[in-house]
Amino acid sequence: RNLRIIAVANTTTTNEKMKSFIPSKLDLQQEGIDHVIPLQKSDFFSCVQEIQWLAKDNNYNIRGVVPLSEVAVESSDTISSCLGLVHHNPLDLLTSRRDKGLMKLAISSAGLKTAKFVRIASKEELQMAITTIPELSTFPIVVKTPQGFSTTGVYICHSLEEALKAVDTLIGEVGPDGRIVQHVLVEEYIDGIEFAINLLACGNKDVVDFIVTDIWKYSKNAQARYSSAELCFPKDDVYQELIQYAKNVATSVGIRYGAAHVELKAKTIIRNEQPSYTRPIVMEVGARLSGGRKASMIQAATDNAYDPFCTLLQSHCGEEISTNNNTIIQPHHFVRHLFLPIEKGGRITKIMFETTTATTVHSSVL
Repeated sequence: RNLRIIAVANTTTTNEKMKSFIPSKLDLQQEGIDHVIPLQKSDFFSCVQEIQWLAKDNNYNIRGVVPLSEVAVESSDTISSCLGLVHHNPLDLLTSRRDKGLMKLAISSAGLKTAKFVRIASKEELQMAITTIPELSTFPIVVKTPQGFSTTGVYICHSLEEALKAVDTLIGEVGPDGRIVQHVLVEEYIDGIEFAINLLACGNKDVVDFIVTDIWKYSKNAQARYSSAELCFPKDDVYQELIQYAKNVATSVGIRYGAAHVELKAKTIIRNEQPSYTRPIVMEVGARLSGGRKASMIQAATDNAYDPFCTLLQSHCGEEISTNNNTIIQPHHFVRHLFLPIEKGGRITKIMFETTTATTVHSSVL
């Protein structure tokens, strides 16, 4: 196909800490992007206007808009709708795919269990919530910014003092999406094993269906930072309850096209003398591919039989998904995704990683 790629670069709505993760126009062009259009201060009119003139001048037929980051979720559906495309997720649930409070309301309205939470704007409201809501009266509790991602702006608080400090840290500051944080969410802490259920929506069918692309079992430290994630085999019976719950969650927030990254916790039970997982409760859902190296690793784990990037494009363009009619992608190899956190502050200028003796290392990235 004679395809062209237009990148909408949103570099003005992220805070200073996040800007280092956003590629520049030159970076994108060097990677083969044909056109780069800036999205300045959520000015969708000017952005869409420039895309439309670019399409007219070059005789382009815009096929789909694909979000490649968490903050792009709100932009992609809005731009797609303004361009007159039909293959986008519904706008009436757009905020439920980004605001974690509205997200939980949409999920619970569908009859699915979620963590108890309250939206507050001050330390006084926090103290009121702790004394009046039973689920929040026992520590630990979670304090988070409503529109964060990748555990950014998330605090697991083991005391009132820690919770008050977290509220003070978040409110009034620039959030991960570049907006001033005016409210935070206070949630009950959900215990259990944490999983990520990754799905791909097949919205081109009469009834939206989902392909199960990969499942990861997380390990985290006390500060909610990742230490490792292990790739699971989704056809195993022990995951079926989690999969169905994740599909219902994705449906409840309006994911009809593209990826759904559902993070949940579940309890372990013994069935037929084997551990199984039950009673899932969602933590959050992202209408995007999972972060880190997971998409690349599931591709490698299937010996390139499954291409998450190609199928993502197909879904957002309303095309038939090329998975050879497989509704569950089964990896051929076991994968463990390791995170090496560095607690010391500062800028990393060089990394040395010896892999000659680590024969099972697939790849590494800083």
